[in-house]
Amino acid sequence: MFCVRCGAALPEGAAYCASCGAPVAAAAGGPGAPTPTPFPAPVAEAPHPAFGTEVYGGFWRRFWSYLIDRFVLGVAFTPVGILVFAPMVATESVDWTASDLPAEALGAFLGAVLTVAFLALLGSWLYYALLQSSSRQATLGQLALGIRITDLEGRRVSFARASGRYFAALLTGLTFGIGYLIMFLTTRKQSLHDLIAGTLVRR
Repeated sequence: MFCVRCGAALPEGAAYCASCGAPVAAAAGGPGAPTPTPFPAPVAEAPHPAFGTEVYGGFWRRFWSYLIDRFVLGVAFTPVGILVFAPMVATESVDWTASDLPAEALGAFLGAVLTVAFLALLGSWLYYALLQSSSRQATLGQLALGIRITDLEGRRVSFARASGRYFAALLTGLTFGIGYLIMFLTTRKQSLHDLIAGTLVRR
């Protein structure tokens, strides 16, 4: 005679199973007693997201989305550059075509370049960080190519993590493209900045 709950052998006359405490009446096969199952049936495990159930953004989708985003940013910041440089160039007291510009003119030109570069960096950072941490989880270019940014568990990233990914991407750009090619060596197609920020590009 065996216990219907744990499958342990039951001695004659026992009132309860010594292993799990199940009543012997149920083990004896009384009315309504379930069929003994000494060993539980195996339960199928759900496949891990990293193996076959998730599709990650490939190189070309990321490349074309990057070009779209650079075009969007270029269109947005062209008026900014015009506003910064136009007053300086329109100054009649300086001949900008001369080969020997005065120090004041060179300083003004350098200041304008640095101003535009700072505004471009600020705007690009906010563009990527705000859109990738939004409910869309993607920039305009990434939306057009059907990819989005998530953390390693597939959740929406925070503004801080999206910012970290953006500045890590600047570091990736200093590796002469090697940081981008790492995606071909990683299981989930992560580039260097994705590995640093703990993010994934999913389709």
